[in-house]
Amino acid sequence: AKDKMAFAQQEVDRVAAKRDSFMTEARREVGIWSVYGVKEIREVFWGAWQSGKDMAARWTMWDAMFAMFRSREEDSLLASILQLVVQYVINLTIGLAGAMFYFAYSAYQLIVAYGEPAMSGLAFFLLVMVSGMALVGTYLMAITGTVAGGGFLLLQQASKQALENERNGGRPPPRRMQNQGYHRSHYE
Repeated sequence: AKDKMAFAQQEVDRVAAKRDSFMTEARREVGIWSVYGVKEIREVFWGAWQSGKDMAARWTMWDAMFAMFRSREEDSLLASILQLVVQYVINLTIGLAGAMFYFAYSAYQLIVAYGEPAMSGLAFFLLVMVSGMALVGTYLMAITGTVAGGGFLLLQQASKQALENERNGGRPPPRRMQNQGYHRSHYE
């Protein structure tokens, strides 16, 4: 049984090596700048992007779980949610930065696999890295700006509320009832 398994494994390895040699030959024929090379580098980038976002989501889930254990009674729900949102942005930044390192390594591996000459490979590598970093940077700036803008708006509203409470001598403002001042029958 072991001999049959060893023979089968050798056969699988031989077929895989033959397939890999055909793929390497085909890649060298078309080059990294071809439609196939660009398609493959895009797939690698979006795979790295998704893995970075997934990692950030997992880390944030763990942060939320551990936050439940260390939460204090004086923390409000809003403060906990804001803290978790900020933690997600931090985790997303770390996750996408790690994804860019993975993408750089994968892009290098693809350029080598396509057998690109040194200068052409370097130009392609620099192009895809600048493009990838620009996309990641823009995305992170947009997310961070949105969170910072939302936080600023919340602080502004809290300060307005504090000023209003101060004017009323520490009491909350009176609430108005709907239809205050007159009564209207339902059939009118």
